[in-house]
Amino acid sequence: TLTEREVLSLVSGLRMASHFLPHLAKDADDLWTKMRSSLPESLLEKGETLGRCSVVSLPVSRMDSRAFDLLVDAIGTRTNVRFSYRSPYGNERATTRVVSPWGVFFQSHAWYLWGSHPKTPKGVTYRISRIKTLHIWPETPFSPPPDGMRIDDHASSGWYGYTGDADIPVEIEISPPLAEIV
Repeated sequence: TLTEREVLSLVSGLRMASHFLPHLAKDADDLWTKMRSSLPESLLEKGETLGRCSVVSLPVSRMDSRAFDLLVDAIGTRTNVRFSYRSPYGNERATTRVVSPWGVFFQSHAWYLWGSHPKTPKGVTYRISRIKTLHIWPETPFSPPPDGMRIDDHASSGWYGYTGDADIPVEIEISPPLAEIV
């Protein structure tokens, strides 16, 4: 037996999953179709009303669903991945990288991979939509994240800044009305 709030959570969660992970939209719809047959009509109506009136306007960059699924699998099994990546900065050509994947996160309008590369053992962020020809790569040893570093800490910056080596003192003045929010 589900409560009204549990049904609302389920429906809204499926809607958000469909938006932020578009390659799972059909599966989310199929799941809801299966589940709705065992729920009371009154809860269904309220849940579906919330689903229809809740719209996420944040755009989501396209990405290869196979790459996303392989990354999630590699994170779970703590196995390295090898891929071709082209950075948008400068005229850099695509490079092949072997990365120990530590986590994925959504920020702004795109999904990102956080993991280590031999040149960046403390971690680096890759936009998943820029990853091409991804393969599981068990030939090299997996490097775990440094002690005390977690994906939720790394991805939680409201300023879209990622952890690095340098400590730089910064002063920021935030004026009203934004100051009340911050």
